[in-house]
Amino acid sequence: MDPNLSRPKRSLGQNFLVDVNIQKKIVAALNADAMEVVLEVGPGRGALTRHLVSAVSKLY
Repeated sequence: MDPNLSRPKRSLGQNFLVDVNIQKKIVAALNADAMEVVLEVGPGRGALTRHLVSAVSKLY
């Protein structure tokens, strides 16, 4: 991936979540059961997506 495409634009308030422990804590805080359907808005690099996909039944 081109590093210029994946840099956060601070002027837009962008930050990328890179700490795996924090990613897991955020998904755990959802208390989503395996039958829930989740719509992820603005997934960025997919940091939470990789954890959500195994925690819910459908992820959009």
